[in-house]
Amino acid sequence: MGTAERKGIREWDSGSKEDMDDSGTPFFSIPAHSNGWSLSENILTAVENTGEERSVVVTASHGEGRNEVAVSQEAGVITWEYAFSIDTDSMSVPATGGTQRVNVSSLKRKLVNGKDSGETETVGFSVGWHSGDNFNSIDRSGIPEYVVFDVGRNTGNERTEYDMFTQEESGNTILFTCSQERGPAGFIVCGSNGYIERIEI
Repeated sequence: MGTAERKGIREWDSGSKEDMDDSGTPFFSIPAHSNGWSLSENILTAVENTGEERSVVVTASHGEGRNEVAVSQEAGVITWEYAFSIDTDSMSVPATGGTQRVNVSSLKRKLVNGKDSGETETVGFSVGWHSGDNFNSIDRSGIPEYVVFDVGRNTGNERTEYDMFTQEESGNTILFTCSQERGPAGFIVCGSNGYIERIEI
């Protein structure tokens, strides 16, 4: 900040006159409790802003003169960093079938001015068939923490299904593979009388 200057001629009631020169350094001040601002002599300092836009009025006083100026600071820049993962990306079950619980972590982390604020929020996701055979069922009642894949008995050939996890907001995806062994070969058991006794599958 600079200096104040006031020059001219002062005229008294008696009619006498004198030169006036009030040049000098003004006194600077800001209101008490100006959050985020500090003033040391003629140096105004703003700390990092992690909230909304803010401003402060600086007053310069010198003699009978007084001037004010408003100084503003931009709001903090808030961005989000997304994290999405599952504890296993595949399952393999026998022909008789089986289940698999898949635990999911779906979060977003708040960054203020590019720095981790320590604040996180849970983000929803969806999961469903993507490609391949379509034979498993998915219990989604545990979302957003987990899902359960349920595979029934296989009486045919080996099969593979690909399911896709998709995170909301970010669109991040994870491919999950579900494989099942082929079913047993069937055969017919005949009794001694030549009639079919039972069929094994």
